[in-house]
Amino acid sequence: MRTHNPEREERIKAEIVAAAKRVFQAYGMEKTTMDDIAKAAGKGTSSLYYYFKNKDDVFYAVVQSEFDGIYGTINRVLAKCKTAPEKLRALLLTRYDEFKKRAYQYSSLVSEIPKFGIPERLQDISRASEIEILRTILQEGVEKGEFRHLKKKEIDSIVMSIMLFWRSLAADMAISREFPPDTLNIAVVVGALVRGLE
Repeated sequence: MRTHNPEREERIKAEIVAAAKRVFQAYGMEKTTMDDIAKAAGKGTSSLYYYFKNKDDVFYAVVQSEFDGIYGTINRVLAKCKTAPEKLRALLLTRYDEFKKRAYQYSSLVSEIPKFGIPERLQDISRASEIEILRTILQEGVEKGEFRHLKKKEIDSIVMSIMLFWRSLAADMAISREFPPDTLNIAVVVGALVRGLE
């Protein structure tokens, strides 16, 4: 019988998630089994089922961990920025780089996204976080006079346009099974957006 030790359980869950990341990166979602994850984690399969209900539950934890890593990086980068234009530029470029990096890491999963998707609740959390960060930066820039005067509806429209751009880029990657072309110079796109707001 296991004794309840929250710190130990969290450490073991983190070890399982780290192992699952490696396995999903190598084999994708469909080919990965709970046995594969258990072996990579150095655990028995029954131990995995103590911490996770099934492979989908492990996958959710991996995606959550990746989102946490992305937003942790974004928040560290934003903390170094002084102005709203710097923050907007840093947010958009960092987000693009972080998602592109993960697309390469999980290349075997990219083609499976239409089938398995990203859990809806994670998409909702991610979307809400991004919308709030974008809205805050734009409002701050307007209040400080770093961006031209924008009405709330205009800010909302800009935020939604940026979100649609990200979603369409991700959807295109999933459908075409190709990564963004090298000809997509995101810095040029971001620079044009920021200059248009100043």
